[in-house]
Order: sequence, then structure tokens, then C-alpha cells
Amino acid sequence: MKRFQLYLVLMWLVVNSTIGLLSGARGAVLKVPDEYLTIQAGINAAVDGDTVLVMPGYYYENIIFQGKEITVASSSGPDQTIIHGQATTSVVRFIDAEGSGTALEGFTISFGDDTRGGGIYGYNASPIISMNIISQNIADERGGGIFLNSGASQIIDNKVQYNSAETLGGGGVFIWFGRSTIIGNEITENQAPTHGGGLNIYNTSMSSLTNNLIYSNSSGQRGGGVIANKAEVQIFNNTITDNTADDTGGGIAFVTNSNISFKNNIVANNTRRGIFSDGTSQVLITYNDVWNNTGGNYDGLSPGYGDISEDPLFIGGVPFDYHLSPGSPCIDAGDPADTPPPGGGARIDMGAFEFLYTLHVYPTDFELLIIEGGVETIHDSLFLVSYMSEQASFELSTGAGWIDLDPMNGEIGEGESDTIEVVLDGTLLEPGLYVEEISVWIFGEAIDTTITVPVSLRKYPADPAGVELVCENPFAPRGGSLEFDAVLTNNMDSTVTFEGWLELMMINGEPYLWNPLLGPGDLTLSPLSTVTLPVSLDVPGNAPLGGNYTMYGLIGFYGILVIDESSFEFAVTP
Repeated sequence: MKRFQLYLVLMWLVVNSTIGLLSGARGAVLKVPDEYLTIQAGINAAVDGDTVLVMPGYYYENIIFQGKEITVASSSGPDQTIIHGQATTSVVRFIDAEGSGTALEGFTISFGDDTRGGGIYGYNASPIISMNIISQNIADERGGGIFLNSGASQIIDNKVQYNSAETLGGGGVFIWFGRSTIIGNEITENQAPTHGGGLNIYNTSMSSLTNNLIYSNSSGQRGGGVIANKAEVQIFNNTITDNTADDTGGGIAFVTNSNISFKNNIVANNTRRGIFSDGTSQVLITYNDVWNNTGGNYDGLSPGYGDISEDPLFIGGVPFDYHLSPGSPCIDAGDPADTPPPGGGARIDMGAFEFLYTLHVYPTDFELLIIEGGVETIHDSLFLVSYMSEQASFELSTGAGWIDLDPMNGEIGEGESDTIEVVLDGTLLEPGLYVEEISVWIFGEAIDTTITVPVSLRKYPADPAGVELVCENPFAPRGGSLEFDAVLTNNMDSTVTFEGWLELMMINGEPYLWNPLLGPGDLTLSPLSTVTLPVSLDVPGNAPLGGNYTMYGLIGFYGILVIDESSFEFAVTP
């Protein structure tokens, strides 16, 4: 069955770590909105070498860099600094031959809509695009999140998520001609009806794709995660997993005389085969883990020298952690000629994240959500695993009275592990956000370091928000649409941000295969407000008849906490 399509414009906010300016900033600093009311006004006033520094807030504008080699950066990171494109054109444009001295850093780029590059559009430019969240943008043709044509761009440490190309390829990113360096990005939940749900690299020379996590993207044809078409690309140390293609190459596809060097990657758990080559491309494939891809691991090519096919043993959990756990077959299994990063083993690993031979802490952070009157005392564990070459002592501390740790100190040797019982008690806390950290101090003959584990607890009052689905006509014709309203209520006297999502139960009582049907997407609600959102769902022409479907609307935090839900039944008619 064709996937239902839902189009909503929602205010949203994504939480990410706070970042600062690019190192090496020079020239004058122009502050927005203190000195200039808009980001574009700051750009207009800037000259080469200047920095436009943007304070936290929502900025409803579409900006053009005007060929200037300047840095436009947020002061507090993408979680607090959002450029909303108002669904009118690309949110950010580089169209005047901007050089490598041009940088965009630390924003959420959202709700852009254009023919190409809904979030960011570049032509014959070479900007540095780093540490941004590029989300919920649409391109009519190519590059829902980012479209770059020619130039020598650098795309570093961004999150590219929930973007779509409506008619062609590159739901997340489309690179056309020129060359690009793509390092350390998280590319997820993007979609395209043709090629390259996450990333489409077309007709490029000497591009590189390194240390990226590419997961849960989908394409209607080839290359659910990535497609390289007429492209010369080095693809090293990426994790490409859980992507889907309707044709083949669910993980990655090489077509039309591409020249590819592909090594030290993990390609796992993709649907419609892991790696595809159409036979026209020159592919040097070595030292990869290609495992558990539906329909087969390889299509049109054979395993390369040093390739394995084993469970990579990701850490897992909620949210899912794609770092390697101790004992992973991908540790020290990459190309022995490559130099591992500091803290790595004697040999580089496979995948985007190097396993470091130190004391490891699991989980790497705690994110807790509780509701007053519910379960407010949470028991959890912190695991210490040593891969150090010496016996070491450890001490734990925290400044939060609502965090209890047992034991607070001990010793750990090579290959050993220890479990710290963690009790997080919110019963005496007033509703609000509490941010603390647990410090783990490790000291020995050759080691003296501290690992910090962030802990955030958000306590909501009882019944903080609600959702109600209202459907006046619970009948929808095949090939037609289902219309209903989602009524969202904020019962708190402050602005809140939750996630909302839709799930569908089929007439056979089974969940829809691609649930959640929509989302999760962030919803920002004003104090004590009620918002009614009209929803229109396209119903496939071959939708099954003969019973009732159930539509669920949920609000909370996906996979962690459901605050409220609502549902209604409907039938599909001929």
C-alpha cells in the first residue's frame, strides 16, 4: 500500500547541544536583534571578515549572503535560534559565488519551500555549513533540506531531518556538480519519490562522505540512504542503517559510471538490499560490515576484501544509540593502513563512531520526563566499562540533591565493568526543567580525567496538555481524502513544546507498517491556548475495504512519554 501523505505546518523546536562561534572569527561582530532587527539587516551591513551574531529567538525571514565572506552564527545554538522560512522560498541562499570564508553555524533551518533546496540553496558557492538542524523543509524537485550546485562546500556536524523532495531525488541533501566535503552529519527521516532519500550525489568530482550517521530515510526508487550517480566519491567510516528503497539499494546505490572508494562503513538493517551497483560504476569496496539487509546485502557487486557480515552490536536503547558496544565485531576491523583517531585501538574501526579505549559510560546522558502525581521516582543504572590498560580508581559526584548514586567510588581494571545504581527523585521538585550532571573522575598512574554525564529532568504539572481528534465524516473514498481536525490544548501558563504524532491501526487489527503515520514533530503551544489544526490525508486507490480503521493522535515525547491521546474510527469506501 502506498504510504498516506499528511501535510501540516506546525511550529516546532528541536533540542540540541549549545555551540559557539566558529574558531578564527575575525572582523566586527554585528549583533541581531540588539543592533540590527533582522538577520538579513545584519548581513546587509556586514563586510568580508565580519560575524553576524544572532541571539536566541524565532526569525521569520529568508536570508541571502550576497557573496560576502562572513560568518552568520547563533550565540546559543540551534535549539534556541530558529530561522522559519514561512514556506515561501529557500530559508538560506548562497547564490553570489560565496567562498570558503563564508559560514553558517548554529541555527534551526525550517519551513523552507522551493523548487530546489527548501532549507538551503547554493549555486557556484563554497560555504561552510556546520552545526545546524535542517528540518521540515520541502523542495518541489531536489534537495529538500540542502541543494548545492557547483562550488566546493563543506557540510559538517549538522542534523538533516524530516525534509522531503516532492517529485525527484535527494530528500535530505542533493549535491550537483562541483565537490563537497560531508563530515559528521546525522541524516535521518528524509524522503524522496525517486533516488536518494537521505543524500543524492550527482555528477561530482572528488567529493567525500566521512563519519556520517545516515538512518531511517526512504526513497521511491533507488538509494534509500544514499545514491551516487555519475559521481566520484570517497565514502569512509559511515553508518548507513534502517533506510528503505522501493526498488533496490535500500542502504546505498552506485549508478551511471560512478567512481567510488567505499571502506570502513557499516551497512545494516536496510530494506531492499544493502548496497547496489548497476554494473557501470567502478567500485573499490573494502573492510565494511554489510549485514541483515532485507532482500540481500549486495546487489550487482560482491563482497570486497576485508568485508564482514556480522551484527555490529550497536549500543541501542531509547533513543537509539548507534555507537559500538564492547565486543562489536566492527572494533579494530577497518583498513589496517588507516590511522585510528586518538583514544582508538591499534586499528581503525568500521562505522561512523570510533570505539575509544578508555573508561566508557553507558548511557552517555539521562533525559527524564515525569508528570506530577504519576511515577516520580525513577530507578536506573550507570554502567562503567574499562578498556584501559591499567587499574584505575573512580569517584562519582553530583550537585543535585534529587540524584542519588551508589556506589560513589571504587576501582576498575582492564576489561572490567561496574554498575552504579542511580535514583532520580522528582517528588519534592516543583514543575520545571532541571539540568544537572554526574561527574565520573578516573585516576591512575597514566590516567587522570573526568567524564561528565548530562542529566535533564522536566517535570510537568498534572494534565499539562491534551489532544482531541474530531472527524465529522468518518468515511473516505479510495483515491480521495480523509478530513479531520486535531485540537491541541496547553493547560499550562507558559509556552511548552511537545512532540505530536499520528498512528494508524488497519482493519485487520494490525498497526500500519510505517507508523508513526506522521511525525514525531515538535509542537510549540502558547500559554493556556487551544489550537485547531485541519488535517487532510490522501487515501490510496487500493486501500483495503471491509472494516474500520482507527486513527490515533498522540502528544508527548515519542518513545518516552505519552501525555495524552485521542482516536476515532473511519471506513474507506469504493
